[in-house]
Amino acid sequence: MRIEFWVDYLCPLTYLTHKNLIEVIKELNLINYELYYRSYQLDKDELNQLFVNEEYKEFLQNKNLKLKNFDTTTIHQVAHLAKRRECAQTFNEQVFEQLFAKNKEELSDETVFEIAKSCGMDESNIKTVIDTKCYTKQINSNKINAQNRNIKYIPHIRVNIKNNLVGYQTKEEIKEFLIEILRKSPKTEYCGEYCSY
Repeated sequence: MRIEFWVDYLCPLTYLTHKNLIEVIKELNLINYELYYRSYQLDKDELNQLFVNEEYKEFLQNKNLKLKNFDTTTIHQVAHLAKRRECAQTFNEQVFEQLFAKNKEELSDETVFEIAKSCGMDESNIKTVIDTKCYTKQINSNKINAQNRNIKYIPHIRVNIKNNLVGYQTKEEIKEFLIEILRKSPKTEYCGEYCSY
């Protein structure tokens, strides 16, 4: 199973949906899955639209969360390094934990560096990425490619190229979505409640 997750680190709904997705993957005991993180860095206009959306603000208030407003370039840069070092899930979990579970207003370059180091990334590689911003093209391409595929909102989950979930998703919604895809799958991809052996 190929799971793609478009992410920005300012959005609490992305944090909640990511948390729910990871919990569902664990609950279903998924095997043979790949989770790909795609950057969807919000620009000022997109961020401003969220700040004036009353329904969005009320939802966040009910969840005791708030929209962040700082430059996430370093996080996106290091997230791309994490992909290449096969520790993207751990890196993203720790970033979201700091920003939303621990309610940090922003993450400094030093904090991002420490998170990356704790995920097992090489210190000199992390420093090079932070200093040179060498993944800018990939970050921009992730968003352009998403928009070309009519992905205009985050969070966005796409499974096996053709199955999409848009916006905030509860654990139950994600679980139902993945189980339906697994039922249609020609082979067993997880061992859990619906295991065929």
